[in-house]
Amino acid sequence: MNSPGSMHTRDAAKESANGSDLLDIDSLSVRFQREGSSLQAVSEVSLSLSSGDVLGIVGESGSGKSTLARAILRLLPRNAHVSGEIRLEGRELLSCSDREFRRLRWAQISMVVQDAMNALDPVWRVRDQLLEAIRVHGTVGRRDGKDRAASLIEMVGLDEHVLSRYPHELSGGMRQRVCIAMAFACNPRLVLADEPTTALDVITQDRIVAEILELQVKRDQTMIFISHDIALISEVSHKIGVMYAGHLVEMGTVGQILYEPSHPYTMGLLNAFPRADIDHEVVSIPGDPARFEAITESCPFIERCPFSQPVCREHKPRPQEVTPGHWAACHFLDVAPTLRERAKDPLTWRPANVKATIREPQPSSSAKERSAA
Repeated sequence: MNSPGSMHTRDAAKESANGSDLLDIDSLSVRFQREGSSLQAVSEVSLSLSSGDVLGIVGESGSGKSTLARAILRLLPRNAHVSGEIRLEGRELLSCSDREFRRLRWAQISMVVQDAMNALDPVWRVRDQLLEAIRVHGTVGRRDGKDRAASLIEMVGLDEHVLSRYPHELSGGMRQRVCIAMAFACNPRLVLADEPTTALDVITQDRIVAEILELQVKRDQTMIFISHDIALISEVSHKIGVMYAGHLVEMGTVGQILYEPSHPYTMGLLNAFPRADIDHEVVSIPGDPARFEAITESCPFIERCPFSQPVCREHKPRPQEVTPGHWAACHFLDVAPTLRERAKDPLTWRPANVKATIREPQPSSSAKERSAA
């Protein structure tokens, strides 16, 4: 994969507002109940996507990316409490009955999972698994279904003989291609790709990603692509959402996120990935990711942020627009250019400096008003 500093972005001029929203998520939260406590895994996430958009969700492992995807597909365990709204083409999904949603899953919303071996039934041949998805969620007969299965396998670059194989007889890359074929089998309106290249070698990763994107472009499908790899996300997406500790802390086009990051976590994330330019030093963000149960009304990034101020502990920042189509949840957006320059200095991210305060950033007027209140 290319580095973030030298990537070729997809459809850089694509307008995100090219029609009515296909997917609209409003204040989505997911809380897991445990004995005597609860864990807030996703906190008030809001976003919207138009038909044909590809949104990349990036963040460290455990940031809530997969939980967000599974909430959209209603695949969370029973101890999960979900609030907010998820609308697909105007239809509210969380209020659908289980029976209604089963008709939508795969037919209107599908998912490419990261663990293909566990996603496929070990005692069913590939053909039977594809036919099951096509016939249960589609409107074709058995003969047409067989033709459709053969066509799908060919579309993901596999030979037709794979249809007669069992999952354990296939390589990891071949199993992942079968999962891609299943996800696109019923031509859904929305496809969620959750770390679809995990545990695959680099060459196979590139092929898998290319096949997913080729199918997405051919069918003009809306996609959410999830990964911890910001270089990969930048190559496949029209816009990027950055998640940290269950919060969507920044959202913008690929160019805005790569070259004008406005949230300190995004700045640190970009520093942590190698680039092509020889002068770039890879710098890790010090400290450990925030524990979900420890997040209250403070900024979730406060313990690792080198630019934090008292207001960050007193008030959780709300998303604010930086430029059209670009927003971030930080009290200091007015001095983001200054922070970007400071973030490029590896000394800024040394553990000893993380708890230090700086004088230059001044909170936005809304933050000042809340503090005064």
